[in-house]
Amino acid sequence: MEKPIVLDGICYSYSEQGIGPYWAFWESKHIHPPPDVWDYAGLHILKDGDHLTIYDKKTGKKVIWSGFISLWTDRIGRIHQRDVPRKKWARWFHKEYPAKFTPGLNQKRKPV
Repeated sequence: MEKPIVLDGICYSYSEQGIGPYWAFWESKHIHPPPDVWDYAGLHILKDGDHLTIYDKKTGKKVIWSGFISLWTDRIGRIHQRDVPRKKWARWFHKEYPAKFTPGLNQKRKPV
C-alpha cells in the first residue's frame, strides 16, 4: 500500500476575479520569502475526502481541528465545513493558520 502524501502549509481563503472564496491549502514549499511570491503549484482547493489538520497560530503545534473535508453549500451560496461553525472555520483560513494536508482521491495528483 502506498504511503499517504502529507503536505505542510497553511489554510487559505482563495478567490480570484470575484469568484470564491474557496477553502484552500497552500503548501509551504511554494511560498517564497519577500517579495512573497506564491507559486500556484502549491495551491490545493479543498474537496470532499481530503484530510486536513489545523494547528494553533501561536505555536503551530497544538491541533485545533483535524478531520476529513465534507463541504455543503447554504441557500445563499456560502460553502461550509460540516460540524464546524462557519465563523471559526473562516477565521482559520483568513488568518492563514498552519496546517497539514493529505489529498483525497478526488484531488488530481501533481507530478513530483
